[in-house]
Amino acid sequence: MGIQSNTQTFIQACTLHLIRQSFRTLFWSNPNIGQILVMQVLYKNVRPQ
Repeated sequence: MGIQSNTQTFIQACTLHLIRQSFRTLFWSNPNIGQILVMQVLYKNVRPQ
């Protein structure tokens, strides 16, 4: 059980790291696209279902 939860945590950490890296690359290469994406994500999360 401990090994499985450790693996899950590791996978989650890797996924978060990859997402952060791709976002950083996106922001550096085209700040406007990054801002639009962030605004869309925030809008989707804030908007009532």
